[in-house]
Amino acid sequence: MTQQESTIKVSLCLLTWNEIEGCKIDIPRIPKIFDRIYAIDNSSIDGTVEFLEESGIDVFRQISKSYNGAYRDAIQVAGDSAVVFFHPKGTISVESLGTALTKMKNGSDFVLASRIAKEAQNEEDHHLIKPRKWFVIFIALVCKIRWGLKRKVYLDDPLHGYRGLSHSYMKTLQLKDLGITADVEMIRHAYMGDFIVDVFPVKEVERPDGDTHFPAITTGKKILKYVFWK
Repeated sequence: MTQQESTIKVSLCLLTWNEIEGCKIDIPRIPKIFDRIYAIDNSSIDGTVEFLEESGIDVFRQISKSYNGAYRDAIQVAGDSAVVFFHPKGTISVESLGTALTKMKNGSDFVLASRIAKEAQNEEDHHLIKPRKWFVIFIALVCKIRWGLKRKVYLDDPLHGYRGLSHSYMKTLQLKDLGITADVEMIRHAYMGDFIVDVFPVKEVERPDGDTHFPAITTGKKILKYVFWK
C-alpha cells in the first residue's frame, strides 16, 4: 500500500428506497474493505431499514425526498471521506466494489461503474429492443459533446448511480436541491473540472424483485431538459 492509499479514507454509501430483496442479496456479500459503511434511506416501508440496521449499518433518513436530495444528504454525512455510492438492488456484483475502492485510493476524483463499456453487461443486452440502454448511450454522447470535448475520457454510462467521488470533488459539487438530475450534474462537473476521472466495467442483471423507481418517460424528459439546456 502506498502512502497515498493509506491516507485516503473511503466510505461506502448505500442509497435505498424499498430495496429489501436486493439488500438481502448484496449486504451479506459486501467486502469489509471500507473505512465506513452507511445508508441514506428514502422512507422505506418494506423492512429495508430494519435489515440494514440489523446488519450493523448506520441508516440516515433522507431529509429531502428526491433523488438529488439523497446525494446531498449522503455528502453531508461523508465528512472528509471519499465516497463510493452503491444501490443495493441485487443487479451488480458487490465484488466490483474492490475495483471502485482501489481507484479512489489511487487518487481518482470521479470513478464511474459502466454497464456500457467494453467487457461490461447491461440488463437489456439479451433483449432485441433496448430502450433504456440506447437512451443512456444517447445521453452519454450529448454530455460528451456539451461538456467533455476537451477531455480524453468518455463517461459512457452517465445515468448509473454506482460511482465514486473524492472529497475535493464533492467540495466543489453544487447539486440542485431537488429533482432527479444528480447523475448528469455529476457528469458535467467531472468533465468541466480539473479532476482525475476513471471508468471501469461492471456486469448488470435484471432486478430480482420490483420495478425501477424512475419511470422512463417522465425521468427521461427531465434529464433531456438538463443536458440540452444547462
